[in-house]
Amino acid sequence: MRVALYARVSTEDQELRNQTTALNEMAHYRGYRVYETYTDKDSGANGNRPGWKQLIKDAEKRRFERVLVVSISRVMRSVIELRATIDN
Repeated sequence: MRVALYARVSTEDQELRNQTTALNEMAHYRGYRVYETYTDKDSGANGNRPGWKQLIKDAEKRRFERVLVVSISRVMRSVIELRATIDN
């Protein structure tokens, strides 16, 4: 199965490495093939993040089947915001 990895931090001072390492280990453990790793350094309240926008575009083209994240809070601040983003 092809998966996308998504990691986000809120500030430029924070590191993405902890998240991306954990996500790659999870994908490897489950036998998934990583299509792409998408990252952003921006607030979760901003649904217009470049990495997130590209992930959505690639999902629409069915380039992968699942998205792995370390926590829903890395995608959006709430499940309600995530649902609204996906529905658009």
